[in-house]
Amino acid sequence: MDLAPHSADLSRLGRTDPDPRVRRRAGGLLLVAGGMSLSGAARQAGCDRNSLRAWARRFVAEGRDGLVDRGRCGRPRKLSDGDRALLRAALAASPLDHGYPVVAWSVADLTNLLRRGGRAVSAATVHRTLRAMGYRFR
Repeated sequence: MDLAPHSADLSRLGRTDPDPRVRRRAGGLLLVAGGMSLSGAARQAGCDRNSLRAWARRFVAEGRDGLVDRGRCGRPRKLSDGDRALLRAALAASPLDHGYPVVAWSVADLTNLLRRGGRAVSAATVHRTLRAMGYRFR
């Protein structure tokens, strides 16, 4: 697969794309476009050569969208996007605004807030979700 005609696009994606995975994949494909072997480029990009080959096919067919992560199989999230939005909104506000007599949120309070909204989840799920959303607490 000839990636040389796409060198400029790959170079731009490798430098400026906001998604680090897209940048890494574009960088690996740019090495291939520059004449490096698939195995050598995969080694330098830190991926498998079959993955690099698949990304090349997808990039030629779809452009940047071909380098974005696809959905994965597996168990669905326990908390929906709406539940996550509720957590974000709650964390941006005070617990007092939601009727809690405290000034700082705890995982137990957030779990209770979700339960009041009809979502029966454990504190461990809320903790794990908050960590995945980038929140850090003690």
